[in-house]
Amino acid sequence: MGITPCLEKVLKTCTTAAITRCKEGGNARQQNVIELVGYHCALLFSGLHPSPMRLYVDGFAGSGKTWVINTLKKMFKEMNVSKRVRSGAYVGQAASLLGGSTLHSLLSLSFSKFHNEEEGNEVCSETTLQRRWLGVEILIIDEISMVGANFIAKVHTQLCRIRGSSEVFGGLTVLFFGDFSQLPPVLDSPLWHDPTLPGHGIWRTLTHVIRLEECVRQGGDPLTCY
Repeated sequence: MGITPCLEKVLKTCTTAAITRCKEGGNARQQNVIELVGYHCALLFSGLHPSPMRLYVDGFAGSGKTWVINTLKKMFKEMNVSKRVRSGAYVGQAASLLGGSTLHSLLSLSFSKFHNEEEGNEVCSETTLQRRWLGVEILIIDEISMVGANFIAKVHTQLCRIRGSSEVFGGLTVLFFGDFSQLPPVLDSPLWHDPTLPGHGIWRTLTHVIRLEECVRQGGDPLTCY
């Protein structure tokens, strides 16, 4: 089914209502992220099969990345699609703050440094993983600076296997958050560093990049987690 101008207008109108209820309090860049993802979700969850989005939201500590993540989750709840979203991070503390799981747990990956399809990375069966990811269309990954090029290749390969697709990340929409000036990956190469690694090429397939440049940590309620 194609996206006619009339249908596009209806989707934008419906999505704008959900976005408006959620994005209040954000600055222009933060609201830009909410609107971009919100409109994409309207198409995605209406069965119109837009091209997968791979968005990187970059920003220094205190620039409001956590606010954006929490607002996106609020919007997903408003749109009644929370069950079709997964969130994770490389380490447990970051995953816990995100309200998600480690990427190892989400995808049943081993902790070995390099990916080898014959080494038995899966801790649970492929059928169990496919059931776990059935209907999921969006993955949020926080603290992306800690994810190395070798590990992101493992994430890509596992999602392709689970979803039965050769597209990048198995055709999933992936939303990355982080700051590459913060903690680097352990025993792995940064995503941007070595162009000879498959993970570098995967990272280069980003469709959107938005940088948060305004310090918001001291704005409003000082106890609010940004």
